[in-house]
Amino acid sequence: MTSGRFVFASATLAFIVAQVSASVASTVIPLSVSVNNSQTSFYTVDLHFNLPAGYSNAFISISRYFADDRSVMQLNGTDVASFGIFGPGEGSMLFGLSGPYSASYNFLYGSPHSPPFDPPPPNYYANILSPFVVGDNLIRFFVNDTGNGIHDFQFSLPG
Repeated sequence: MTSGRFVFASATLAFIVAQVSASVASTVIPLSVSVNNSQTSFYTVDLHFNLPAGYSNAFISISRYFADDRSVMQLNGTDVASFGIFGPGEGSMLFGLSGPYSASYNFLYGSPHSPPFDPPPPNYYANILSPFVVGDNLIRFFVNDTGNGIHDFQFSLPG
């Protein structure tokens, strides 16, 4: 877990746009983010995408998502997925260098060992159906790499 700090996610964003002429166009946008060897144990990674006016039925389908040690994925400020080594299950999470800290966070997905490179079984991840907005949308990953999976860790907040 301390050999390299990383988060990796790949997903597909799909939505339908209804045109004024009543025709419907479907759009699929591949989303991918990967960070390796961050210089800190607590960091965030942001991914922006835009949805046009008139979109409907938007969803994100996650194909792979893992982190060293744990990560929470937010869509527009709402937790939508989480991954942790030795999860799924209850663990601790620090959301950025200045907090907040959750001593009892429920990780939805996980890997029984480190490193977490095994591909998940088919349909392992649930589709993300909300909260999308017209215009700029933000996927933010909070990542903690403390060397012990989802389990408790000791830290000091800067200040």
